[in-house]
Amino acid sequence: MKKVLALMMALILVLSLAGCSLTGLKDALFGKKQEAPADTEPVPQEEPAEPAPAEETPDPGEEASEPEPEEEGPVTVELSEIRSAVEEEVTASLNMLETIQQRELSAEKPDVKAWTLTLTAEADAAYGRILARTEAGYLLTAGLLANDENVDWKTAMAELNALWNAAADRYYDGWDDLREKGRDSLPAAVGDVTKLYDTCWADGFQAYTAGWNAMHTEQQAVEAALAAGDTDLSPILSRLAQERAEEQARRQEERTKKAEQEQPEEPEPEEEDAGFRAMMDGYEAFFDECAAFIEEYQNSEDPMSMMKQYQAYVQKSEEIFRKINDIDVAALSEADRAYYQQVMARIYEKLSVEG
Repeated sequence: MKKVLALMMALILVLSLAGCSLTGLKDALFGKKQEAPADTEPVPQEEPAEPAPAEETPDPGEEASEPEPEEEGPVTVELSEIRSAVEEEVTASLNMLETIQQRELSAEKPDVKAWTLTLTAEADAAYGRILARTEAGYLLTAGLLANDENVDWKTAMAELNALWNAAADRYYDGWDDLREKGRDSLPAAVGDVTKLYDTCWADGFQAYTAGWNAMHTEQQAVEAALAAGDTDLSPILSRLAQERAEEQARRQEERTKKAEQEQPEEPEPEEEDAGFRAMMDGYEAFFDECAAFIEEYQNSEDPMSMMKQYQAYVQKSEEIFRKINDIDVAALSEADRAYYQQVMARIYEKLSVEG
């Protein structure tokens, strides 16, 4: 018991030195008892309001703004089918003209007048068909624009313009190439065809120019309509097509009249030029000698020993070919022209001997 009292006293002493009391110790160990509040008048309580949605606090460095809707990109007009149709049109027309040309060249006596008229008439028609294909592109663009104002019609019009120009140039080049091959392949028996074919080429260029002008006029009218919001192109295209048809009929009538006036007459028999024939015979004799030397040179076991002679033949043949090229073939009589062609054919055959 004494020990217990001694311990109690020691604890009290320690607590007093630490600034604590028994009451503080009890409160620390068992918790402080809350005192009852003094009697006061009750304060009326408000009904609790529903909590308002929490507002997002904007970043001090940014201004609060509503989200902007995403902008739609322009609607592209797909023209690959139009491009394919135009290319097929050009290819089909050139193939048709080549077939006609081969038929005429294989005939015993080609009908040059009908042939040249066919060339120019088909040129007019082909440019019209190429233009019709681009009109399909105009109508496609206008139809899309009528349903969606965001259609990129300006880019489509520029592509159609480039497409038409490329196709028209390709057709013109192909048509002119056929004309040149036909003129150079015609036998002398059909008469002087140079003037007819020069006229044919001029008419073909006229068709090309008329087609290009028609396309330019049409595109300007279509662009003006689309810019004004008018997507009904049918009245515009119908009016311009009628104007083109009338102009084309007028050109074709003029060509027919001109071809009838310029149809070459049957050549009258002419005397042969003995001096010209002797000159051509001399050229052929030299190339006979030249062909024999070439064969000997190719078969020689020591061709280097023949090099000087070889160079002399080369120089001489170049000189003769210059003289041949200076011959005005168009000015020759029909008989002399035929003889010239025969000699030249034999010369080229001799020079093509393989070693």
